[in-house]
Amino acid sequence: MVVKVLGKYKREGVGKTSGKPYKATGVFVSYPMTNGGEGDKAESVTLFSVPYETVTVGASYRMEYDRRGYVDVFQPVK
Repeated sequence: MVVKVLGKYKREGVGKTSGKPYKATGVFVSYPMTNGGEGDKAESVTLFSVPYETVTVGASYRMEYDRRGYVDVFQPVK
């Protein structure tokens, strides 16, 4: 699906169970509603493999989820 980035933020810390440090990018995205709805739907998504600096607010991206519900594709739309 194609989403538009509304905002972004950095997520850093130490995992509670693993004790290992992590870095992630949090983004707020919007996309058109489906199933007969009108307008746009918005959600917050955590991206573990996408650096904060590479995400542009206001840009469109192709986003896909894997079988476990994690984002595995987040690529700019040209």
